[in-house]
Amino acid sequence: FPSHDMAHAVLTGLKISSKGENHGRSKITKLQALEIRNESDSLSLKEISKKYNISLSTASQIRTGKTWKHL
Repeated sequence: FPSHDMAHAVLTGLKISSKGENHGRSKITKLQALEIRNESDSLSLKEISKKYNISLSTASQIRTGKTWKHL
């Protein structure tokens, strides 16, 4: 079973999980994602996107938990 093999590889350290900042295309760190969630009341999506150099849609997805769900 391929999914079982991949889970085993991640658990044994043979493969590093590609979630969050380990993903090759990630532009932010785990700490920054948490900051974005916590700043949701004080900053607009536009301000967040400029501060972290990410798109408005990425800022929205982080804020709503659609991405970085594992945090």
